[in-house]
Amino acid sequence: FVPQKHNVLMWDLSRLHELKRKKNSTPKQSAVVCSLASIEGPVTVVAGWLHPTFPASALTCAVVTQTGELHVVCIPISESKPGRTIKVIPFYTDNLSSLVLRDTGTLLCPRVRVQSLTTFRRLDTSSVLVGSNLGLLHLSIHEAVRTAGARHAHFGAGIPEWGKSVLTVDHSTLVWAQLDIPEMNPCGTVSMNSPTLVYKSPPALHLPPEIQKRAVRLPPRFLPSPGGNFLCLFWQDESQYEILHLPSILRRNDGSYSPAVSSGSNVISFAWVGDDDVFALLYPSVDVRTDSLPSGADSTWSTTTASTKDSSVLAPSTGKSGGARGLRKSFNFINEKSRKPIASSSTASLIATTPKEEYVNDSSRNTPRVELKVLVPVSANAAEIGGSVAAATATILGDISLRGGNQSQPTTLYGGPVLCVASKSGKDDTADGGTAFFYTRKPGSDETRASAYISSGPSLPFPEFVEWDDDGRLCAVVVQSRVAIYLSEAPEFVLLGNVQLACPSEPDVTITGLKFIHGVLYCTTKSTVRCIFLGDLESSVCHLDTFLLASAGGPELSQSMATWSPSTIPMTLNHPVVLGYQSGSLLLSTVNGLQAVPLSHPLLRIGTLLGAGQPVRAEPWFQMIPECNHESLAAFVERRGAPELAFQLSGLSLETMIDICLRFGFTERLEEIIDTYGLDTIRKIDQGRGIAYGMMGPEEHGHSLVVCVGAYLLSQGKAELVRRLATECLRSGEEGRQEAFVLASLLLSVDQVDAKRLVKRAVQASGSKETGRTEEDGDQDYFPRDGQSAVVALVRNHILT
Repeated sequence: FVPQKHNVLMWDLSRLHELKRKKNSTPKQSAVVCSLASIEGPVTVVAGWLHPTFPASALTCAVVTQTGELHVVCIPISESKPGRTIKVIPFYTDNLSSLVLRDTGTLLCPRVRVQSLTTFRRLDTSSVLVGSNLGLLHLSIHEAVRTAGARHAHFGAGIPEWGKSVLTVDHSTLVWAQLDIPEMNPCGTVSMNSPTLVYKSPPALHLPPEIQKRAVRLPPRFLPSPGGNFLCLFWQDESQYEILHLPSILRRNDGSYSPAVSSGSNVISFAWVGDDDVFALLYPSVDVRTDSLPSGADSTWSTTTASTKDSSVLAPSTGKSGGARGLRKSFNFINEKSRKPIASSSTASLIATTPKEEYVNDSSRNTPRVELKVLVPVSANAAEIGGSVAAATATILGDISLRGGNQSQPTTLYGGPVLCVASKSGKDDTADGGTAFFYTRKPGSDETRASAYISSGPSLPFPEFVEWDDDGRLCAVVVQSRVAIYLSEAPEFVLLGNVQLACPSEPDVTITGLKFIHGVLYCTTKSTVRCIFLGDLESSVCHLDTFLLASAGGPELSQSMATWSPSTIPMTLNHPVVLGYQSGSLLLSTVNGLQAVPLSHPLLRIGTLLGAGQPVRAEPWFQMIPECNHESLAAFVERRGAPELAFQLSGLSLETMIDICLRFGFTERLEEIIDTYGLDTIRKIDQGRGIAYGMMGPEEHGHSLVVCVGAYLLSQGKAELVRRLATECLRSGEEGRQEAFVLASLLLSVDQVDAKRLVKRAVQASGSKETGRTEEDGDQDYFPRDGQSAVVALVRNHILT
């Protein structure tokens, strides 16, 4: 990009290699001219911008004029042909001096003169750095409420006709394409083969003509239904949704049904509820729809100088400079005198409004409302009625009665087996000031109307994301930078654990997506991808293990030091969202297209297979882990709730095997270990520990391992085996006789005759060693009278008699 008074010149550097191939000629390429005639003042600085709001099929750049106006312009790549002149209307615009004046709180601010402009390409692509006469300014444009969903819809290999393919949107065109994956475990960019147009989305007719004529349409989010038959295209920027019938889309030559089954506008959030093709829509209040959108739907500029960091609002432009003169599109406007957001003075509104007369006698419409609808399948064939019909029709179920009344404003819906409605308090627009409630049908009710839905379960802090697994048992809730995982089994909603996602490369974490895949939770931030392995859900304690799979900032120190764990793949990720598994890798939808993160590391394979409940398929991967790391691997599978798999590890120590047997009740395996290794080998475990020293000197251990094993076996009804262990201990020196004495004492509760006999032998052997006498010397003066003789006499008088 090169500025030129009222134009911006662009060259496609990716074609340099093609131009160099031409022999006997100097590589030349005509520039693409972007005409900015609608912008007041000459252009001084320009920089390309890979902003997550805009599609990958467009060229976006930030432009600063001589008067200090900042504009964001965008053109489609398909129109950027060399030598062509394109008239560009800015998407967003604002005055830098006004932003600094408002954010710093000063009364006067000199005009900002920009010397340089730099955008980030790796860690935070939503920000831009401005070098000016006032210092370094940091500006970012972001969405106040993050919307779930991805820019692609993925179909795995399990679907015969559609396997290994994706759907994506280019402007208004829905495109289906096969994935180009020639080998297993792909890594990096995944390209698409032979893209085919399968559906064309109608324009947003409820918006002004100026918006409809934009060269670039901001992409929607894909929200597939739980049943897999329908796909919602939620155009958040346009506050509208479309629901398409997937079989009708992918059977392009059939023509039996029309793909579109439902659509609507003035919707600020969408969510699927349950498995019966029920969906919820969040509508703003009447006042908001006619004047301004709720704060939850705003996109805001944030400016940071050396001493301040506050939020400011950017207004879109319609060809004139100055934020307050533009049409409002998901933005409020700034009154330069009061420096407060005000409603647009323009007569044209970007939101289609219903005449106020319709709501005069309905006070419930003065607050945001949540409406339920259900898709009812249509059985009629198009050939029978002489035309194409939709595969389903949407039926209104009514509005849900929300908790909080007018005191809270619902801003976001999260789908799943139950509906989650996140609301912010009327006085506090920050995330900390909000709550969320779950809504489900009344217990035992067969009514499908919205009136049958009631609030259920505990209230939650205002979440950034709520995600459920396919079975409706696991629920992940993101609050700030922490992910909490719950187990839902009616009537209980139990916290299993939580994970902190902050890392050195991303101290202020922004979650972009959550997804459960076969019992494993995957979390994505603006530049990282993590997996969270869950433990045994039936146990009282669920252990969580987290691994950083890929990051734009490189590996974390704590994970890089673990040589046996998977290393973090350095990868440029721009707001990734997990789609699913594909050819042994994790497929991601990013701003720049599709990316694949390989899951070929043995530990990841083991964790994913155990999470999917396939321990038999996980065992062959054990041999890929070095024996020196088998102790750590045993702890990993134990935390996954499969401790029996640890016995398949050849590098596992005897002590660890016995410990697992004692803690998890593997009695038969413990008997095999005793028969295989013998008592002497087990006793060497205690001898190998050495002497531990603490602050007070040498520390004595508790009972020996042999005694612990014997006590456990006795609790399992293995008295005969314990008696045999005690007998063998009598032949193993003084320490063995002490162990025999303890084991025999435990046997007293089971078999007093044999137990007293063993105790007598242990005491007599110990006494003969102290006095130098033998059993032939008689029992009269056999027991000594020193310190130990008191114990021996006690045993003789109270146990053996």
